[in-house]
Amino acid sequence: MRSERTLQWIAEPLVALGEMARVLRPGGRVSLIDTDWSTLTLDVGDDDIAPRVRTAMSVERNRPSNIGSRLHELVSTAGFTPHARTSQTHTWTQWNPDRSPAPDGCFSMESLADNLVDEGQLTTAERADFVQTVRTAARHDRFTMRLTMYAVIAAR
Repeated sequence: MRSERTLQWIAEPLVALGEMARVLRPGGRVSLIDTDWSTLTLDVGDDDIAPRVRTAMSVERNRPSNIGSRLHELVSTAGFTPHARTSQTHTWTQWNPDRSPAPDGCFSMESLADNLVDEGQLTTAERADFVQTVRTAARHDRFTMRLTMYAVIAAR
């Protein structure tokens, strides 16, 4: 059984894992991959932006945004036996905002700004300035963003 970037959207991921354990045959394996949004960092040369992003993404939309780093613990709690785990931090340092609305394989900065507004880290009036600051930093090679994803393989 495989689940990729799904548990982060479920209000009670442990309940979902319990259901996976219930339907999986004995000895069957589960492969889980998920993001830990609390690891998102954005460095654009503005010391005010980084903490706002971290704060907003650590509680984003009242969902388990840090589920990725908790996968190993959760599979054990759900009755699985973990066999392997790994993590990978994606780092974006190159982005041309005049050619693409988002860094390769990533979300747009407008979408990130909307999340920051939703979480009270930006006002609606500050949204456009935030996006412009990030785009300007990218144009001048001062853009670095990181996000970590985790994976676990476990057996029932």
